[in-house]
Amino acid sequence: MRRVPIGDILDVNGVAVHVRQDGAGAPLVLLHGYCGSVHWFDSLTRSCLRSIT
Repeated sequence: MRRVPIGDILDVNGVAVHVRQDGAGAPLVLLHGYCGSVHWFDSLTRSCLRSIT
């Protein structure tokens, strides 16, 4: 199953960077390695949204 991309693509010094913003409050930056997926963080993101926002 292919997931639909969520978030936005930003140009950072000529490099396309996929970003996702959820919740409010202080930023929390999660980085995955090459060939990773933003979806790897889905359960962690849900947990953080419940506990810190």
